[in-house]
Amino acid sequence: RKTSSKTSSAGRTKLVAGAVGIAIAAGGTGYAINEVVNPADLLSPEPTYAVTNYRLRKAKRTLNSLAVRMSDEASTKFNSNGLVDLYWSDTNGSGCNTRYDMLFSSLSKAKKGGAKCAVQSGELFDYYTGNTITDVSKVHIDHVVSKKNAWDSGGSEWDADAWAEYVNDEKRVLLAVSANANQSKGSKDAADWLPENEAYWCKYVIQQIEIKSYYDLSVRQAEKDKMNEVLSNNCQTK
Repeated sequence: RKTSSKTSSAGRTKLVAGAVGIAIAAGGTGYAINEVVNPADLLSPEPTYAVTNYRLRKAKRTLNSLAVRMSDEASTKFNSNGLVDLYWSDTNGSGCNTRYDMLFSSLSKAKKGGAKCAVQSGELFDYYTGNTITDVSKVHIDHVVSKKNAWDSGGSEWDADAWAEYVNDEKRVLLAVSANANQSKGSKDAADWLPENEAYWCKYVIQQIEIKSYYDLSVRQAEKDKMNEVLSNNCQTK
């Protein structure tokens, strides 16, 4: 059974814009200006889809080690214990919740506005569609393995701490994507939904495998078959 003791918010790597200070020399005069830089602005504008040979081989081994459950196996009624509704938290003491931290750190040209934890504008390269989103109201924070999928795969047995950790896991579970893609995906697993952007299939499936391994979650046979197919046919290596 998954418990929250496996990791802690303090042990996670966080990319929180607003807390990243970059010292920039001013005209070589010997003094520096502290400028807050959004991590997304430091990323290459060209999306990369290739994975290392090591990561691909590890994903294949890991997938074969995951427990396979019966595809028609009835699971406990979703969120029957109410714990999935434990939603965004302030896990790093920034004064803003995880959704804001993820949104701001994922957008390039991000600007704050209005309330303390509000984003006024910015741009997102959406890996699910391959498009650039310029309207922040159309950006969602997706759980790459959906909460319903996690529930059906073993999360129905988690306690409150484990669910709070999963819902707010920026490092492993969350990804900023377009609202339309997120709504299209819903709670579907890889057997029933893959991103519109086929070039991203490999990284998407590998991330799902890594999430399921870390959180001790199972896969359906159809899900495992589709994942194996993607790993065999849709991965660029570097």
